[in-house]
Amino acid sequence: MTPEQAKERARKAANSRWARPTASAEQSAALREGIWKRWEAAVDPEQELPEDERRRLAQKALKAHMAGMRLARANKERSVVRMVPPAGFEPARTA
Repeated sequence: MTPEQAKERARKAANSRWARPTASAEQSAALREGIWKRWEAAVDPEQELPEDERRRLAQKALKAHMAGMRLARANKERSVVRMVPPAGFEPARTA
């Protein structure tokens, strides 16, 4: 099978799958559950805590991760802003 044929085959399969009325709801529910399982495993790898406590800690870990991502983005944006020349700056003229 050529790469082009494989691409068309994958495209047909994806479109057929998403043509089902419940496909997106099923998929998003499975994705959400997978995300929570990942964070629960991160906070309690041995699964020693009760399920509700593990879920609560997973929520806190996810919030901390997102806050870190926002902070990193703000720091990056701030560094980009610093590259703006100060008011009154004129570049050197060339002949």
